[in-house]
Amino acid sequence: MNSQEAIDYCQDIAERFDRDRYILTLAAEPKIRAALWAVLAFNHEIAKVRDVSRESVTGHIRLTWWRDAIADGKYSHEVLSALRPTLEHYNLDKSLFMDLIDARMRDADNTPPPTLDLYAAQTNGPLLKLFAKILGASESSETLHHLAIAYGLTGLMRSLNYFIRHDDRVLPADVLQDIGVAPEQFSHIKPDKKLFSYVRNIADTAQMHLDQAHVQTRFFKALKRMTVLHLKQLKRANYNPFDARYTRPIPFLALRVLL
Repeated sequence: MNSQEAIDYCQDIAERFDRDRYILTLAAEPKIRAALWAVLAFNHEIAKVRDVSRESVTGHIRLTWWRDAIADGKYSHEVLSALRPTLEHYNLDKSLFMDLIDARMRDADNTPPPTLDLYAAQTNGPLLKLFAKILGASESSETLHHLAIAYGLTGLMRSLNYFIRHDDRVLPADVLQDIGVAPEQFSHIKPDKKLFSYVRNIADTAQMHLDQAHVQTRFFKALKRMTVLHLKQLKRANYNPFDARYTRPIPFLALRVLL
């Protein structure tokens, strides 16, 4: 696979499977979008560990494969064909990729995180740092941290119905206890006022972090606007993950966040 084919492959993966972040890449200069797509395609490959295997051992093997591929330049893959030149050109810190892989180990085991804030930070923080490096952005580490948690929490709540249907246990054990559901009954969660209240509290926490994110770069301004729009959508659905309005596509989303 030549370099352009690898870039096209990563762009297609980002556009089809990570539409929101793909829209954000359009806020970047055209000459650096390919690098952002390569990172997004990598993130998709490790984030889908729960979807491609329900066996913990298989999931760990998959993530270890990616760890070795990043650390030692082993193996061949369409994403790696685009990612390796990106690593070199932008002098990206490989430890950030390792942090993303580590964060997905819990997904492979399908075990609830201790807190959603921590999970959001671990699965989004390194990604935003990689984006900032590629963009040459001047956002502080504190701002990136707040953005990572705000966007991560919002995304987790937006996907809650999907997680419930697929028994992806993303809610902490103490939360499940509060709403009266055992971890092994996660897929049987039903509409309940306690659940709606919890979603609202998480949305409020996301907004709090968003308010503390002092963004300067167009890319991160767009990310902040996008998160605000998604939080408004959760509110319109009364924080009910089973409401059809909850995950309805936002009209003209790209125009609204990029202009």
